[in-house]
Formats: sequence, C-alpha cells, structure tokens
Amino acid sequence: MMGNQALLACGMAAGPVFTLTYLLEGASRVDYQPFRHPVSSLSLGRAGWAQTVNFLLAGLLSLVFAVGLWRVGPSQWGALLIGVWAVGLLGAGAFRTDPVSGYPPGTPDQLQHHTRAGALHDLFSLVGFLALTVACFVFALSHSPGWAIYSIASGVLSLMVPCVASADLAFTVGSVSGKALHDEGVDKFERYGIETFDGPVLGLPMAAEWIAWVECRLLREPTAEERYDTFFCESVSALADSRVFSNGHWTLEHAPAELHTIHYIAAGTFALASNTLQAVARSALRSGPLRHLSDK
Repeated sequence: MMGNQALLACGMAAGPVFTLTYLLEGASRVDYQPFRHPVSSLSLGRAGWAQTVNFLLAGLLSLVFAVGLWRVGPSQWGALLIGVWAVGLLGAGAFRTDPVSGYPPGTPDQLQHHTRAGALHDLFSLVGFLALTVACFVFALSHSPGWAIYSIASGVLSLMVPCVASADLAFTVGSVSGKALHDEGVDKFERYGIETFDGPVLGLPMAAEWIAWVECRLLREPTAEERYDTFFCESVSALADSRVFSNGHWTLEHAPAELHTIHYIAAGTFALASNTLQAVARSALRSGPLRHLSDK
C-alpha cells in the first residue's frame, strides 16, 4: 500500500506533467494556436495519442491524490471533489473531442452536429473543471492548522506569538498531533474552539487569542531540509496587538500582565518575558583596530 506522502506526491506531479506535456505538444504542431484552440484539440491528428495519454495519466495521478487527501487532508468533501476532477480527466481522455475552430486543418470553424464522443468529452471536461473550482474554495475555507503536508507543498505557513492569557490553549494544542486529529476526521480549530481571522496577504488562519502573527512563504533549500531538518522562510505580512506593540517597538513594560509573551520550557512550564532592560553602548578603551578575542 502506498504511503500518504507518496499519494500526495502524485497529485503534486499531476499538474506540472500535464501542463508541460501539452505545451510541448502545442509547440510541435505547426497549425495549432494555443490562444484559439483548446488543449483537447491536441488529441486530434496522427500524434493525438500523446495528449490522450496525457489526459489519462493526469487523471490517474489526480485520482491517487484524491485518495491521499481523503486519508490526511483537511476536508473529505474536498477530496471527493478532486476525485471528480480526476474522473473528468479520465473521461476527457477516453472520449476524443470534436474538431474546434478549424483544427485540425481542413475542418470547419463550427461543426453543425457534435459526435457522441465529442459531447461526452465536453461533459466530462465541464464537470471536472467545475469540481476543481469548488474544491479550491473548500480547501481555502477549511482552516486546518495541522495540514502540514499541504503547507509544505504550497510553501506557506504562519507563525504566532502566544501570551499569558493563551498559555493553557498554547500548551493544549501544542501537545496534540494535528495529523492524528486529521486521521480521525477532526478539525483542530473546531475541537478546541479556536477563533481565527484571515491573514492579510495569504489568507492563512490566525489564532485570535495570540498577540502577534506572521505569514510566511517557504524558501526551498533541499540540502538544509534533508541534512539538517531545517527550513527557511520569508515573511510577507506581520501583525501585532497594538496593546503590546506600537510605533515599531514592543511595549511590554506598559502592557497588561495577561498580554506578556511566554516561552515554552517543558512539561507545561513557560517563562515570562515581562521585564525590559536598556543596554548602553560602551566607549572604546583605546583607538585602533578591533582584535578578536582569540588573537594574540
């Protein structure tokens, strides 16, 4: 049995493989005009078998992807919709389209009557594209924070800073595996009643009880990820509660105690960062170049 990551990897490959194939096919056809003729038209003619195989392969990969989403995804409704999209691709490959807009050369711009195969091709395509569109909205509204595989695949994640008032919630949700809940069909936000708002740039779900939030995009560094289990991100938006941050500075010394930041130690114990210390730069003892401590 394929592992969940392998199933999801098939879905990640389906789109790029399908797109690259039809772009190469279109570029190799002298009379094919991509802004006038649909991708389905590439299945016509002597080399049409390549696009037919492309439809079928993309459909199979998407169907496997749907199985993976059903197992670990944030929404089983979304997984079903991806399955419908996969069936649409398979149907588009099984039933060849009718000539459209004069392609292949020698065919009329508009057909008077559609063949049964052409009508079925259009029907499968229409249902598939509709299902894919709805699936995008379903996944966007799922607000599932533990959907780690999706986050890595899409390259986005959020960072949030808890405070004293949210210590119990931070400890609770941090001690529970989001993946395990997903396997049970349970949404982590719903189970613990976490109120959220959408991030301003990426629309990621932000926990309202926290005091600072950062939306990030992943910077892929395969070597660091594989060798050191480390990844790098760039922040695309940053927000903070005005009671603890204003004019570009943290103001914890004036903030209510329940809004002070906390830092996890172990076993439910947190350290507080409630005091501030103003450092003063020292004057140089003597002029001349600075020496490293190890220099002799």
